[in-house]
Formats: sequence, structure tokens, C-alpha cells
Amino acid sequence: MDADLPEQEDGTVARRLGVKGVMMLRVTPGSAAQAAGLKGAKIGADGSITPGDIITAVNGKPVDSVGKLIALLDDHRVGETVKLTVLRDGKIADVDVALQAGS
Repeated sequence: MDADLPEQEDGTVARRLGVKGVMMLRVTPGSAAQAAGLKGAKIGADGSITPGDIITAVNGKPVDSVGKLIALLDDHRVGETVKLTVLRDGKIADVDVALQAGS
């Protein structure tokens, strides 16, 4: 894949929240995702989960699964910037992310 993506879940948590999209579980330190300000989920000491950003679109095209997210990102090259639409704390935001090679 031509993007340094953090780990994602399969959409189950996003669906439970009533949202179509892919929730960020973890953002890799030093990655383009971190540089863009994307937020991963937080796990509390009691095991509770505070959801991370939920990616709902790439350049305006809807995302409803990890497979769809990867397919949309694969349409772009390393170094290109894509606009991710995310749901964060109940608010929609657009985040520009420069794609980098995955590891």
C-alpha cells in the first residue's frame, strides 16, 4: 500500500456509533498520519475505549470499510496529498495527509 496507515478496525465500532467509516485505532509515531494530526483510539485503565478519528471519505468519496479506504488510497501515489474527511468528537473535519510508503 502506498500510504503509512495506522492500524484500523473492521468498521464494527464505527457501525455501533451509527457512522459509516473506518476508525483509527493507532497512529504510528513519526508517520504522515501523525503529522496531519489524526487521532487514534484511547484505552482507559478500566478497559474503556474512547474512539479515535473515524475516516468517512477520501477526497469526497465515501469510505465504509478498510478495503474501500485502501482502494481509494491506492488510486494515489506516494507524495500526493489526499483530503480525509473524519468524524472527531462528534464533529466533521477535513484533514490533508501527504501519502508515504507503508512499512
